[in-house]
Amino acid sequence: MKKNKKYLPVEIYKMFDISKSTLFRWEKEEGFPPLERGDNGERQYDQNHVRWIGEKKVARLKRQYQFAIKAEDLERMEEILTLLTKYKVLYLEDPTGLDELPFHEYDEETLKALLQKATEYESSDPAFQAIIRAVYKQTVSDDV
Repeated sequence: MKKNKKYLPVEIYKMFDISKSTLFRWEKEEGFPPLERGDNGERQYDQNHVRWIGEKKVARLKRQYQFAIKAEDLERMEEILTLLTKYKVLYLEDPTGLDELPFHEYDEETLKALLQKATEYESSDPAFQAIIRAVYKQTVSDDV
């Protein structure tokens, strides 16, 4: 992510699949980075906000994963692992999340987002290589 990019509330809702009320409730929590407003008074979020919200979302997913384990809900566990990987890589800028699920199938939206993320790195960067390796494993058949 670009350090100076600004995000509108609707972009944040979509990025993290959260409601408006959840976002505004989180803004009131201790540790939320100071928020700027645009000329029209609209909230403007930056990369610090994205990271804070991403960490909050990842913590929430980890709790949900523990409940899925207790319920022995394998389908929900897989779903949560996919989301955890996506949020770690795309919003927390932690490409190690890809190594946690080396053979996991990503949906088309996640693959596109991963490729977009890869363009932000030099080809020699380990993060770029981890992303490309994960996408390659997903898209190349065993027949090749």
